[in-house]
Amino acid sequence: MSRAPSAPAARGPLLLVLLCGYASRVAGQFIKPAFADVHGGNLLHIFLPKNVTEEYADQLQCHFGSHAVPAVLFPERTSVGCMVPPASDGRPGKVGVSVTAHNFPLSEEMWLAYYNIMSGPTLSSVSPRSAQASQPVPLRVRGENFAPLEPGKMKCRFRGEGLTNATFVAHDEIMCDSPLVLNEELSRTVPLQISLDGEIFSEMGEV
Repeated sequence: MSRAPSAPAARGPLLLVLLCGYASRVAGQFIKPAFADVHGGNLLHIFLPKNVTEEYADQLQCHFGSHAVPAVLFPERTSVGCMVPPASDGRPGKVGVSVTAHNFPLSEEMWLAYYNIMSGPTLSSVSPRSAQASQPVPLRVRGENFAPLEPGKMKCRFRGEGLTNATFVAHDEIMCDSPLVLNEELSRTVPLQISLDGEIFSEMGEV
């Protein structure tokens, strides 16, 4: 098997070498959606592992890190709703989310991804940096402003080589497979882009 060339020192497009030859689910509980704009204002639906009894039905709160907001119990008594506050630093990232009543925890901590709706995702690295063209391998793509907007439609695009499905991992990480390229003999590099909704793609990342 050929060895991948070492990563270039200069910054440039995020490339994959083709060698030829944050959901937020914790033990039965989850949040929906698992993302929110950094400016806040989204309605978050939090599903709890158990019914909320009458004694805990009032003074419900959603906690976003150290910030707490009022929560409303839905009629089926197994979920609550609350408005997501703005990100504490105004930047994309992640925040732990939990629910309490009278300061008693009703859930474990789950993760919400903050993203900036006004800007697309940016890429910073891909690992591994090389893959056999005839044998797709899982790729770990790192960057910023990732969110599971359309989980079934997220894509990685390898310019000139096609698309593969992508999976949201965290606000700064997604996974996708390298493309399958047949009947090729020359090793080469291809630029990588991602799409959170299958339609709008990021700029080519830089490393």
